[in-house]
Amino acid sequence: MKNEYWTFNIDAGDITNAIIKNAEWFVISRGYSELAKIGTEYVIKNHDKYDYLIYPICSCFRHFIEIQLKGLLKELEFLSIEEIHYKKDHNIKKLLNIFETQYRNSVGSDFDEEISTLILEFYSIDPKNQIFRYSEDRSGNRLDDQVTHIGYKNLFDTILKISSYLESIEGQIDAIKENMQENIYYNQCNGN
Repeated sequence: MKNEYWTFNIDAGDITNAIIKNAEWFVISRGYSELAKIGTEYVIKNHDKYDYLIYPICSCFRHFIEIQLKGLLKELEFLSIEEIHYKKDHNIKKLLNIFETQYRNSVGSDFDEEISTLILEFYSIDPKNQIFRYSEDRSGNRLDDQVTHIGYKNLFDTILKISSYLESIEGQIDAIKENMQENIYYNQCNGN
């Protein structure tokens, strides 16, 4: 099938063609996380382009956090059997607060405080997902009004900690869902 947009057309047989079909929250979020990791690793390894790659790297990772939390909330809806209401905006502080409550109620575990603190650092610097994307936000606030340096090695460690933790929660929720489905199937087979 030919795409009407030339830029997005594929070359038949090219293994670098991306398949875009029914992308779920976690497929999309993982792309943002991986791009942030690759960019950070590039800067650390090559000692190059560090002043201007910081913006897209931080923007990608902040967006990963947002999409991952939204995806996890969707997964928790399955466990709680009721819709979880949250405003569809870029406020990761509100998303995190809602997620922490729903996670505790649905899974029975508390969210890691260190990870929560690290996520809130991204929110504190960029509450509306604008500072890392533009030279200033709608109110005229600039990134360099808040921080003058960002260490790539610390950023990379933070990216790994947050992404590993959120992805482990995704796996935990998947295991609970699978167990629930197996119990439902078992009960149906045994007439319960």
